[in-house]
Amino acid sequence: MIGGYVYWGTRVPALNGTYLFGDWVGTGGGLTLFAAVPSFEGGAQWTMAPLAVAENGTAQPGLYLLGFGQDIAGEMYVLTSDASGPAGGTGKIFAVSPAS
Repeated sequence: MIGGYVYWGTRVPALNGTYLFGDWVGTGGGLTLFAAVPSFEGGAQWTMAPLAVAENGTAQPGLYLLGFGQDIAGEMYVLTSDASGPAGGTGKIFAVSPAS
């Protein structure tokens, strides 16, 4: 698992206040992102849901999750690579945005 941030941006209002994090390489060889919402009932578990990962509406299998970034406006970015480690020039940065 790769830790993330609480989303406070404006691009995806439905995610406001949710904790975004991910799995380095999920089932099937592609990374998996999750949104977790805290429970406001004492001791209850957070609700967790997977998020779709796509570029221009196309699923992106085979990417490895390296980390997350967040700008001053609360928008989040997903740092990925085609390789499982820091090798070559396969790194990509994706902005968290609404599904297209």
